[in-house]
Amino acid sequence: MLGLIRKDLLLLSRSLRIFAVVAVLFAAMALLQQDNEGVGSAIGAYLFIMVVIMQVYTVSADEQSRWLRMEKSLPLGPRQVVLSKYLVSLLCILVGMAVYLLLGVRELAQGGEGAFLILTMGGALLCAGVFLTAVQIPLQYRFGSNASRFVFLGLLLAAMAVAWASQYLPVDWSGVLAWLEGSYVLAAVLLASVCLALFVGSYFLSARIYQKKEW
Repeated sequence: MLGLIRKDLLLLSRSLRIFAVVAVLFAAMALLQQDNEGVGSAIGAYLFIMVVIMQVYTVSADEQSRWLRMEKSLPLGPRQVVLSKYLVSLLCILVGMAVYLLLGVRELAQGGEGAFLILTMGGALLCAGVFLTAVQIPLQYRFGSNASRFVFLGLLLAAMAVAWASQYLPVDWSGVLAWLEGSYVLAAVLLASVCLALFVGSYFLSARIYQKKEW
């Protein structure tokens, strides 16, 4: 399994080198800014999203190179093979989060509301990265790299439609919003728990799809 992780990191190495150079340049720009507070964290959020998207498509690269057929012959079970993908994903998410926090170091050092916003946004990005990985990997194993993009887009549009339609339901959302504002710590814990449960469930779903898939 360590060999599979190393293979994925080598696959990402060129993109990660370019990403590292861009991250260093943006970090220098953010630290040199005098008046534009929040620029560093905004750039960091953008780079975080980019590295999360980048790592998800290692499955796509494997499919295009026909590696998935060769992978079946390895003395590894489906869970071990899929686990390597999820571990690489977690590693990339952590790298992206480290870059985000580095670019927001000025606000963190100043403390106060700015630091709170950086940490809050960081938590939201972390959950978003875990959620994106948990959704994309099983979709790619099930539908392939090309079709999975359209399926994911369809799911995203459906979620947006549900969110839009929810405002017309006979439900008073003001109480829910007030509870979230007053119990943001509990809300954050619940959100993190849901994302973690989704990530673990996604792993077992991907392993089952991988086991039954004929490449």
